[in-house]
Amino acid sequence: MLVTLQSGLVQFLHATPITVEVSITRGIKYFIVGLADTALKESKQRIYTAIKNTQFHWPGQRITINLAPTTTRKFGTLLELPIALGVLAASGQFPTDRLKDYLIAGTLGLDGAVVPIEQPYQLVELARRLGKKGVVLNTYSAQYTYLNDRQNAALCAVRSLKEAVHFFQTGQLPAAANAALRPPQSPLGLWGQERAAFGCFSEVAGQRPLKRALEVAAAGGHHALLIGPPGVGKTMLCDRLPSILPPINPYEAPWIHGLHASGTSEMQPSVFQNLRPFLKRSPPLTKRQLLGSLPEISGKVIQQFRKALVPFDTPVTAPKVLGDVLATLGGVYFIDEIHTTSARIRDILLQPMNEYTQQLISIMNPCHCGNFGHHQRECRCTASSLSGYKRLLSGALLER
Repeated sequence: MLVTLQSGLVQFLHATPITVEVSITRGIKYFIVGLADTALKESKQRIYTAIKNTQFHWPGQRITINLAPTTTRKFGTLLELPIALGVLAASGQFPTDRLKDYLIAGTLGLDGAVVPIEQPYQLVELARRLGKKGVVLNTYSAQYTYLNDRQNAALCAVRSLKEAVHFFQTGQLPAAANAALRPPQSPLGLWGQERAAFGCFSEVAGQRPLKRALEVAAAGGHHALLIGPPGVGKTMLCDRLPSILPPINPYEAPWIHGLHASGTSEMQPSVFQNLRPFLKRSPPLTKRQLLGSLPEISGKVIQQFRKALVPFDTPVTAPKVLGDVLATLGGVYFIDEIHTTSARIRDILLQPMNEYTQQLISIMNPCHCGNFGHHQRECRCTASSLSGYKRLLSGALLER
């Protein structure tokens, strides 16, 4: 019997559709073809043990598994769950009616448990593009409202191979695994909570010129440099800037949500409530911290985000370290005391500032002692010291 299932592989911002074909015929042995890597070839033992430990029957016949398209190299272990379901369906252990309607992905443990996936967003988007009803997987990120939006494919969480088989037999999801999929309140309420976590712009009394400047910057996506003595409220107002930023628009969503889909992202909860990324840094800063482990990937993402606003059609190597420039794509990068960063770091910031892929908000004191122009404190800096301080930032940075 031949069974066909739809799955996918995630690589950074892109999910590649993979068709899993399982055929069981007379004979012996287990074959997997279609440019599978070593991890997938070794998955036979995990799949066999998971099926036996969940009280299902392993067919003692010739099992041939084809992973299409055959020109694409298959990596990782996300295809173990669809392969196991294909083996069970092809051997007649559950009906195949619902398999064609869902995209399936997951790694199996020896006890039959499905290992949670940290990047379900790309798979949900792939299922939507393919016209599937939903995605069957297990994930840490099931609680985020964006993945449960009615405009997207349904996120069907299963914690084990047995629960996956039960779902395809009855069409009913396990209540315990999917309790997190139902948000406790409306998306608008969650959005308000995330905004409140940053503090509200209206909480700050006075400082009307400074507040007006930040409002204009937030509305138009402009960069801003705030210069003033210590203690006047520069940092306090910038920390509350996310409360007046516009929500993420549909054109930016595939990029921003894709970048922050990993469970390790600090900004994931706020980003998936349509709040723009906001990252605050203080010197010293390094090139790796800004551009991540693959600087050339950062450049490609910035250019395509600016010019096309369409995610990559071909897989791109995922950097192990994302970098602040990509982490704040479409959001705000706030640098405190920017004049203390090195000239090399400030030069690196010029490209994303030119592309306007994120807002750079920075603050600095008016002089070395910080009292220049203060109405009560006296500045102790000399004329030459003031002149040298003003030259710390290049003309190119100030123009932007």
